[in-house]
Amino acid sequence: MQRTEREIKTGDVILVEDETTHRNQWPLAILTEVILSADNLVRKVKVQLSSTMLDKKGKRLAPLMVSEQLIHKLVFLYSTT
Repeated sequence: MQRTEREIKTGDVILVEDETTHRNQWPLAILTEVILSADNLVRKVKVQLSSTMLDKKGKRLAPLMVSEQLIHKLVFLYSTT
């Protein structure tokens, strides 16, 4: 049986699941790279995580972090394409 679900793509906005926090506190991220497995399906991705640490002027105190994540730990929110 063929899947009809949309594959996640570079530029998509996602939530990164964190089992230690409530769902409304999961960090937002932008998908920066798709990593295909041997069967040519997306299993891992690289994401750029947002930071909530801002100064009084609204500038980020910490640089944005890039992380490699398993696809089943992500929640798709918005497609930029």
